Amino acid sequence: MAIPEGFACPELAREFYTNIHGTNKEAGTLKIYVWGTFLNFSITDICVTLLIPPLHPDRVGFPYPPSVTPPSKDSLAHLLLASEDNWPSSYLLKQKDLKDVFRVLNHVICNLFQCTSHVSEIDEVRARFMHAIATNLPIDLGHMMFNLILTFSLENTAHDFLLFGLLITSFLEAHQIVPESHDTRLPPDKPISRRTLLLSNAHLGVVAPPPRLRPHTV
Repeated sequence: MAIPEGFACPELAREFYTNIHGTNKEAGTLKIYVWGTFLNFSITDICVTLLIPPLHPDRVGFPYPPSVTPPSKDSLAHLLLASEDNWPSSYLLKQKDLKDVFRVLNHVICNLFQCTSHVSEIDEVRARFMHAIATNLPIDLGHMMFNLILTFSLENTAHDFLLFGLLITSFLEAHQIVPESHDTRLPPDKPISRRTLLLSNAHLGVVAPPPRLRPHTV
């Protein structure tokens, strides 16, 4: 996996998520509409943009294919919890109850993939991801990131962060959809939060580029 050079544009990322018009989870594609242009966005686009080698179709990895029965909640809890108890009656595991190594891994996953501030609670999806890493299961990053984007786009609740801003900005730029001179530019390691969307480049301490000169006749 390679991190593209460049920046994340919150305005482009917001347009991307706001204007998803069709999804096909089985085919791994989304249809989006950004600044007057319809585009198809797919697992293949994620892999090409981030230089992720696709998982061979004969290899079983994470996310689990339909033919594979995922680990039960209790088996996940036995691995992750310091007490090695069963999954609690509540829907979520607690960060404070994890083994030390999984506390660290939980933070890494939240920062790099799920872009969430809710580190203290672990749902079944994140628990399965940690289980896959701990058991050396091959990780299909392109498929996993697509599933996260799809789930994020289908939820109607407000979000603290927009996922994968650099990926989305790089994908749109490859299709000639580029930020305007006044749009915000964030370093690759800075998440796009709700606060970010309300602030200008100056407030964020980011230097905006000079305006682009357009050819004209005299």
